[in-house]
Amino acid sequence: MTHLFLNDDLVTQSKCAVRKLKSKCPLLARHMYGLGDQHQVPNIPCDRADQHIFLFHHLTYFHKLNAKAATKLIRALILNKNPSEPLFHPNDIIVVSNQQIRRTKKITDNQQRSDQFNYSNQLENFSSKVIRN
Repeated sequence: MTHLFLNDDLVTQSKCAVRKLKSKCPLLARHMYGLGDQHQVPNIPCDRADQHIFLFHHLTYFHKLNAKAATKLIRALILNKNPSEPLFHPNDIIVVSNQQIRRTKKITDNQQRSDQFNYSNQLENFSSKVIRN
């Protein structure tokens, strides 16, 4: 892992430090950091464990970890936590499910339709004011 910070440095807790860390993927085998089969994390063992990558992006897209779980794992790496010590409990939900993705897409689609409707109304109101003047 690339050592960017001292362990007691306050920057290790910042979102920026976590999101911009380049390192090799630590998910070499199941049951590291308390990750079990019940968590359903895909792509373990990781075939990109020999490459320096932007770890947050990799964990959230390739391994489908939610942002909270990816942040927790990266902070443990920065602080050199032992991989055999569990970070996650067996009942923790750490993977973004397809249902959550669909719900987010539905909200985004609804927001987009609402934005288009509002834009159309604003345009119509503007046009009617311009034509009257």
